[in-house]
Amino acid sequence: MSDPVKELEQKAEQEAYQHTVFMALADIYNQLNPNVEIGEYLKQLQDNKAAEKNRIMNEIIRMKRPL
Repeated sequence: MSDPVKELEQKAEQEAYQHTVFMALADIYNQLNPNVEIGEYLKQLQDNKAAEKNRIMNEIIRMKRPL
């Protein structure tokens, strides 16, 4: 039997990763702000991915999207 919490976390992690990669590519395409250092930008990406994962998990828990 699979663990529904683990499934939820894995799905949210995968979707958050895909979203973050897409946003990073969009940033690169639109040319990064030259005032932002790469280390700071990478930290922002990590923070954004974590926030996106939490948002996705909350949507699934509230049944606004299927697991």
